Amino acid sequence: MTKCPDRRAIPRFPVSGMTATLRVSGHFGRQEATVLDFNREGATLLLPDVIPSSRPIYISLVMPPMRLDGIVGAIHNFRRVEGGGYRCGVQFRTTSMLQFDRETTERALLQLERSLAQPPDPSNDKPARQA
Repeated sequence: MTKCPDRRAIPRFPVSGMTATLRVSGHFGRQEATVLDFNREGATLLLPDVIPSSRPIYISLVMPPMRLDGIVGAIHNFRRVEGGGYRCGVQFRTTSMLQFDRETTERALLQLERSLAQPPDPSNDKPARQA
């Protein structure tokens, strides 16, 4: 399988410890996902099942202690993953008429992207001093 060139204007950042909950507009139920990479325009998710790609989705992102709710998005592709599940590309649609509080949502996505883009502070890796 050949890898397609990345056409994104903004690079995605690999993520560890971020989860997502997806809800499809007009459908009952939710699906939990693991976030594999992220930028302010979208994310790659690992889902247990395929979800309809013809309808808008509502996404909640959780990366403790941060939580972003009500992000409007669209499914762009699904690929079956060896070992089970599906790799799914999601584009955030914050300009959608369905997006509540657009400016706050876009600011929060940008803040999250910036936190992922910064290299970790090595001073935070030092063991705590014991008395």
